[in-house]
Amino acid sequence: MQDNKLGIILGNTGTPASPKPDDVEAYLRKFLMDPYIRPLPKFFWKYLLNNKILPKRKYASGAKYEEIWTPQGSPLVIYQGNLATKLEKAIHTLAENGKAPSGVLVRSAMSYSEPSFDTVLKEFKEKGISEIILIPLYPQSNFSSTMAVVDMFHQTLEPMQWNPNVQIIDHYYQHHEYIDAIVSSIRHAGFDPSSNDRLMMTFHSIPLKDIKHGDTYPEQTDQTHIAVAEKLGMKPEEIGYGYQSVFGGHPEQWLGPLTRDILASWADQQFGRVFFILPGFSIDCLETIYDVNHDFTSVLQQGESKHEVTRIPCLNDSDDHVKIMLAALKSYFD
Repeated sequence: MQDNKLGIILGNTGTPASPKPDDVEAYLRKFLMDPYIRPLPKFFWKYLLNNKILPKRKYASGAKYEEIWTPQGSPLVIYQGNLATKLEKAIHTLAENGKAPSGVLVRSAMSYSEPSFDTVLKEFKEKGISEIILIPLYPQSNFSSTMAVVDMFHQTLEPMQWNPNVQIIDHYYQHHEYIDAIVSSIRHAGFDPSSNDRLMMTFHSIPLKDIKHGDTYPEQTDQTHIAVAEKLGMKPEEIGYGYQSVFGGHPEQWLGPLTRDILASWADQQFGRVFFILPGFSIDCLETIYDVNHDFTSVLQQGESKHEVTRIPCLNDSDDHVKIMLAALKSYFD
């Protein structure tokens, strides 16, 4: 493969440009109108979103984003950009030893914010990229996240009058490098399976209607749960296992059990700390930081035991995360 002919995109949902209510509203309008996300037909949902939901939610969500914002900006943008830079450097090192193509470009792109797919694809086209590998950064694939990113990629590419060869890596939970990295992060955080502490594994939920239409996400999260437990030397039932981030007023329409319900049942039980690991999220964001530090902690604090909470960070821009990406790409380099 010639220099600068392969481009790799790490894709994700996105984030507001800032925690300001107007920026949050602009982001949520794009995100919640996505066909893979919106729960109602377009006309009815658009009216409800613009007149009922966003006028209030932009302030509530803005306050939450303010809690997780860093001096450099959104954690999602910062960490994912760093990961892309480190992965590109690692691939260039492999290329020097003939183990990867030379001149590979790696970029971060978001479906509903900057850096956008439009920005990245225009750069790739200008630089003569002829092959693209898209990696949505969701280890377990599902319609409402993975396919939403893939769809946005294709929507952006289609009108560009350019026809690169496209490959999509739509899941990578089965790679042992991924399981090893999750388990390593659990141990590094101080969790000991032989102690009286508990481990809570929580994934983003999806609508049950998606499962009826063939989404295999539950099987993938089940396999992740089992593999992590085995690697830790535990039985799967010894690890709390639930789903979070349901949207709307009908949680019964979402994949469960819900993490909040499990935690509520733990609140008065006598044991040590609660360690939270979120293996379905590759990069820290609102759901991994705010939900754990505020929502989940508050549920546990409602009981008499007042359990201490430890949030295990996502893999972010770690060296282990780079190794996972390289493992997912290996067959494309051979």
